[in-house]
Amino acid sequence: MGLEWMPREGGKKDHSLHTNVHWGTTAPCTVFEKRPLKDPKGNVVDGLFVAWIQVKQSDQFNSYTTEMAKGVIAGFENASLDRSVVCVVFTGTGPFAFCTGGNTKEYSEYYSSRPDEYGQYMELFNHMVDAILACKKL
Repeated sequence: MGLEWMPREGGKKDHSLHTNVHWGTTAPCTVFEKRPLKDPKGNVVDGLFVAWIQVKQSDQFNSYTTEMAKGVIAGFENASLDRSVVCVVFTGTGPFAFCTGGNTKEYSEYYSSRPDEYGQYMELFNHMVDAILACKKL
């Protein structure tokens, strides 16, 4: 006897940790987008996607602010949990730089006189690196 008699919830659950609160479209921001996967001939593969995570602040060589780091974390964590995502592309905007690192303007104007806050920022930075490294798509 099987378990056919037991009521079951249909479909698949959404296991995303983050909503769009950490993403934007106007610089400075992190853009998160799911694009359909295409085969080598350019045909869309049904149900499979490529996640695009883009740091957007080309006027400052895509250096990430505190809020942008949160967007990168959110993007990689959601892509990691999304069974329809088979690949992640991490990129920046503009023609000059992918990302030059943390935003030195934010460092000098805010964090330079607040070492305790800088420690919190470094925890966030470490979380961002961990989210990138933990995102394994097989």
